[in-house]
Amino acid sequence: MRVPHIAAIAALLLAAIGANAPAPPAAMFTAAQAHDGLALYGQYCSKCHAAGLTGGLGPDLFGRAFTASSLSMGALNAEVTREMPQDNPGSLTPAQYAAIIAYLLAANCYPAGPAAYPADGPVPNRATKVATQDGATAPCAAP
Repeated sequence: MRVPHIAAIAALLLAAIGANAPAPPAAMFTAAQAHDGLALYGQYCSKCHAAGLTGGLGPDLFGRAFTASSLSMGALNAEVTREMPQDNPGSLTPAQYAAIIAYLLAANCYPAGPAAYPADGPVPNRATKVATQDGATAPCAAP
């Protein structure tokens, strides 16, 4: 009759593992916003960061290199809105910057949701480290 005890212990262990697993990231942008960001990225960012977000003149914006940067959402927002595009920093509108950030998050497999990434106002999940989601090894499908 040890089987019920083993099953109970296994169930408790699985519950504990599930309780300690990181929660999936909250949606921080809309699919439409990320779609707009794809076009803007192509126009303003791809010349340095490549169409596939693989870098070149600028750093990779996907995968291990992106994760290794240890940028927080707040730092990513500041870098993009204040320093980019490198040849004309701060030249885009707040809505354009928000759409580009939404695209970067979508390409790194963050989920879209009902609320847009804010063009102004508080950065969602400001202290959260930016990372490629779901163990993806290639950018997620374009929005």
